[in-house]
Amino acid sequence: MPPVDLLAILLASSPDDALPRARELVEGHGGFCAAFAKDDPMSPKRMRWWHLIVRMMLMGFTGLKHVMDDMVASWTMKQRWKLVWQGRVAASLEILQRMRPEEVINVIAIKGGPHCDWEVEQLSDGGELKE
Repeated sequence: MPPVDLLAILLASSPDDALPRARELVEGHGGFCAAFAKDDPMSPKRMRWWHLIVRMMLMGFTGLKHVMDDMVASWTMKQRWKLVWQGRVAASLEILQRMRPEEVINVIAIKGGPHCDWEVEQLSDGGELKE
């Protein structure tokens, strides 16, 4: 099998059903994948009450404020995944730009549902990640 040319590509958005294959293809060509599915370990989830109890038992009251802040945020910020996605994409773009400063970074967004549409808006003209 001939060697694969490494490309400056970033998979930024993909529907859940296409993500595993898209990630495999992008990473197989030396690119990065910032897209993630809702069941990804990095995807923010609501903190359960038993997590609070366990943390309270394992720490002193000085750390309790941080735990309570996390719990409130996990229950009140319904779109926390957007902040995680923006951070992952921005960090991946920065890493790719440092690794390959002479190349143009190609960002891939695969059409999907409303979450994918929002991600494409962020990458398009007028979006928060468009540079």
